[in-house]
Amino acid sequence: MDKIRHLLREQIGLDPTSIGQTNVDRLIQNHMLRSHQPDPDLLWLQLKSSALARQRLVDDVVIGETWFFRDPDSLEPLLQLTPSESGGLRFLSLPCASGEEPYTLVMALLGRGHCDFTVDALDVSHRALAKAREGIYGLNSFRGVVGPWRDLYFQEAEGGMELSESVRKRVRFGEVNVTQPQFLDQPGWGNYDGILFRHLSIYLDASVRQSALMHLHKHLRPGGLLCVAASEVDHVPERLFRRTRQVGVFEAIHGQLPKVCLLAQPRKSPVARPQAMTPPPVRGLAPLPARQDLDLEVARARRQANRGELVQAEESCQSLLDLHGPQAEVYHLLALVASARQQNTEQERYLRRVLYLEPEHCEALLQLATLLEQQGRTSEAQRLRERARRVFSP
Repeated sequence: MDKIRHLLREQIGLDPTSIGQTNVDRLIQNHMLRSHQPDPDLLWLQLKSSALARQRLVDDVVIGETWFFRDPDSLEPLLQLTPSESGGLRFLSLPCASGEEPYTLVMALLGRGHCDFTVDALDVSHRALAKAREGIYGLNSFRGVVGPWRDLYFQEAEGGMELSESVRKRVRFGEVNVTQPQFLDQPGWGNYDGILFRHLSIYLDASVRQSALMHLHKHLRPGGLLCVAASEVDHVPERLFRRTRQVGVFEAIHGQLPKVCLLAQPRKSPVARPQAMTPPPVRGLAPLPARQDLDLEVARARRQANRGELVQAEESCQSLLDLHGPQAEVYHLLALVASARQQNTEQERYLRRVLYLEPEHCEALLQLATLLEQQGRTSEAQRLRERARRVFSP
């Protein structure tokens, strides 16, 4: 197994500690079952000699959990960009998985009245790219869809719901591997206004992650935006990217760096949101139980944070704590707000409160471990990562 784990690190940059060695071994064992090869030594020989065998392993191991309109508020800064005089807007989705993310971006841009744009969508998995190009999706891909999007752009087809050609033709898919030093240095790629690099860097080996972020910076236009998941914000190098008012969104810095990186102001959109895209209000509902009230208010505070309204989000969280008492999800949101403000002491304090209330809160464990590693507190960080691995592998 050691050789195969090492191969995965070389092939896709997978850091086994990110999900735990036991989970990596389980993924490999599942691949052995699918490929009808129960002997790891024989599998290793096949992997050494066959590029196709290595690609099949990658297809089985990569984590492709995604759906349409996942974290939709994080797309808002991209929707507010305006084309330059030299041409239309250019976007990149990496990894694009089975296509839900880049297609979501296209639908959102069309909904805002944008027409002059292109979206590149890249992934290491042949299987995921084939599904993305096919454009047929099951119910699981529509978990985050609200409003008229499904009726506007999908129709029933054999095997699920088929995406309209008007959306599919806007996306150019391609294969790429972020472990390659110059993975975007190909004709037609690069010079992007916005890059979605979400839910990948947390799984990467540190050297691969930093190399990939440096390369993405190279291919962003000055002032271009990089979007990462909330759990990945501490991985983004501040010498290359400036935090904006919205959690998980960074602006590329080119040329001489300022002494102090101020929070960037959100860009104004020249196009109003079409009225048809706003779902009508639902009236006449009975009062919700307290638990549902809390969930709705936490979601509202999270939207405030995602829009960069950090003061309002913090005030909403404090009000929730006053009303409902200690809540792990509220403290976790406060930790993300503190991270956006670069308040490391406050972030650590809130993450520890999360773990006091929910000792197996895996995202908080990994975020606190990353924060402590940046401070040189490696022993404590390692213990937290061990706890996270035990959560993954009970």
